[in-house]
Amino acid sequence: MKERPIIFSSEMVKAILEGRKTQTRRTRGLNEINKNPDDWVVHHIDGTEWEFKNTKNLADYHINCPYGKIGDRLWVRETWAIIDAKLPMLPYVDGIKTIYRADNKKEYNKIKWHPSIFMPRKFSRITLEITNIRVERVQDITAKDAYAEGARCDCLKPVDICKGNIDNFKKLWNSINEKKGYGWNKNPWVWVPEWLPYKKTN
Repeated sequence: MKERPIIFSSEMVKAILEGRKTQTRRTRGLNEINKNPDDWVVHHIDGTEWEFKNTKNLADYHINCPYGKIGDRLWVRETWAIIDAKLPMLPYVDGIKTIYRADNKKEYNKIKWHPSIFMPRKFSRITLEITNIRVERVQDITAKDAYAEGARCDCLKPVDICKGNIDNFKKLWNSINEKKGYGWNKNPWVWVPEWLPYKKTN
C-alpha cells in the first residue's frame, strides 16, 4: 500500500468532507495519448499498469497510473494556513495551529493562504483509500458518476437518469480543463480513482 498526494480545490474538499464526492477524473500523464484521443484503445494489464494502443500507427504505450491501484491511498492537498497561536479554538497539527480555506469561516477572511501544492503531508487532514480505478474518456461519465463527482443536480429525478448531473459536471470540467486544452468537446482520456464516502476519524 502506497500513499500519494492529490490536489483538490476548496469547493471539492468541502464535497469530500460532506461525503458528496467519491470520484475524480484526471488527465495527468496522458498528454501524448490526448493529442489525438480518438486514435487510442486501452486495457488494464496488472496493478497500476495500463496499455494504450494506437489504432492508426500501431504505437504502444504502457503507462502506470499516477494515482496507484486499489488499496493505495491518496492524501489531499488543499489551500491552508498556519495561524498565530494567540487565536483560540483552532486545530493543532504537531503543536501548530492550522486552518483550511474550504471551511469558509468568517474569521478566516483576512488570512494569508498557502497554495495547496505546497501543503506538507503532516498538515493534510483527508486520506482517501482507492476502492476502484479505471481509464475512460471523459464523456463516458454517467449521471450516477457525475453525482459521485459532486456535480449534483437539484431536481428530483432519480440519480441514474438525471442529465442535469452530467451538465453540471461538464461545466465544472471545462472551468478547470478547457484552458489546458482538455475541454469536454475534445473528450480526453482520464484516470478515474474512486473511494468510499469520507468519514472523519477524530
